[in-house]
Amino acid sequence: MSELVLSHQASPGALGANISAIFMNTSCLPAYVGNDGVAKEIGGAITNQTLTGNLSVAGTSTFNGRILPDYTDSATVGAVTVNKPSGRVNVANAATTLVVTNNFCTANSHVFVTAAANDTTGRVNAVVRAAGSFTIHCTAPSANMPVDFLVVGQ
Repeated sequence: MSELVLSHQASPGALGANISAIFMNTSCLPAYVGNDGVAKEIGGAITNQTLTGNLSVAGTSTFNGRILPDYTDSATVGAVTVNKPSGRVNVANAATTLVVTNNFCTANSHVFVTAAANDTTGRVNAVVRAAGSFTIHCTAPSANMPVDFLVVGQ
């Protein structure tokens, strides 16, 4: 196991008894490092595991299933705080901007937005990110318009 292509490190025992890291080795086999510092292959798939802390992935990663970021569907119309990486917010009837306060957003984040309803006049035109928030700019909708968002990166 000379190269780690996906890894998660934690304090000793944080990932389970006697495990300090979980990774995929160069043969794409799940493996772990015990608290003794010795790498061991698991020999099967790692499923239904929750990792806390930072997870770094280097190189190409393939996901053979759904990616499910934490999500909130806000019923609030107008300016709102949603501290999750994805969600649904609502632009008010005739409004041209919506400020979403979001602690996942930085000035360098990529924020993807899309209208979640077919409005006769409302269109999402742009999103402007800032530290701790983003502003959705749109053509004024004829009714309250739901907008889905996804914040990626830092």
